[in-house]
Amino acid sequence: NGFVIISGKLFKEGDYVQIGDDEGEVKGIHILYTRLNTSDNKQISIPNSQIMTKSITNFSSQETRRVDVSFTISNYESVDKTKTIMTNVVKNCKYINKTPEAFCSVIKINEVGTTIEVRVWVQTNNYWKTKYYLLDNILNELKRNKINIAKQNIDVLIAQKEPIYKFRRPK
Repeated sequence: NGFVIISGKLFKEGDYVQIGDDEGEVKGIHILYTRLNTSDNKQISIPNSQIMTKSITNFSSQETRRVDVSFTISNYESVDKTKTIMTNVVKNCKYINKTPEAFCSVIKINEVGTTIEVRVWVQTNNYWKTKYYLLDNILNELKRNKINIAKQNIDVLIAQKEPIYKFRRPK
């Protein structure tokens, strides 16, 4: 199995992979097992016989990766203003590739809120820097512009003969 992994070029040392539920940087491919280091520096040794029966995702195999970042805003907030804020943050991020062009759109609307997602392409080695930059800076800009992030509402009804208090949800 070790020979099949090496000759099949499924991954190589230095690649960041997910094998089944395990994820990390490949530190060694041996005849009987493959060794990964997780992002929090734990070492995982996976028998190659198990690798051959699991799904393998190689995050390092391509030069570029897409970064998707989404926020769910209150349904009472301006979608256009939120999209403008998100795209302005994208324009200020030095890691983002110019092509393919960044994409920002509403991806979901429900009773909780409106979810807006930005999708950008980066060099694979800049994936995490870009993701964290976008998350931090978009959130800060939404707060600075007083755009409310949606919160899950819970309605509680108490059954009694006589109502004690009548509650109305604000519009």
